[in-house]
Amino acid sequence: MTLVDEKIIAQLVRDIGVDNTRIFIAALDDEFISRCNNIKQACKKKSLDTLMREAHAFKGAALTYGAAPLGALLYELESKARDGKQEAFALAEKVLSSSEQTLAAYRELDFDQYSN
Repeated sequence: MTLVDEKIIAQLVRDIGVDNTRIFIAALDDEFISRCNNIKQACKKKSLDTLMREAHAFKGAALTYGAAPLGALLYELESKARDGKQEAFALAEKVLSSSEQTLAAYRELDFDQYSN
């Protein structure tokens, strides 16, 4: 399974153009970094409530922009945190790793290939 669904990226390019897609993905990059930092802080503070809220918000961004594998991990993290399960903290580490890999995949995309 690929980290980023290129069909969604292609549709985004068709809908808003290459330049605007680049802007959106740059903003998404910032969003990923911010959410990852918030998840790290929630883990340090052992705050399941914060972890749940961050996972929920992050999940929406990931799924909207075609990162289904990351979205699935975030769904699981949100559920475990909501249920008060301490293993959510260990799962957060997987989310952080997947986020880095997904960001790398976004950064490698050639948006011009979808503009035809």
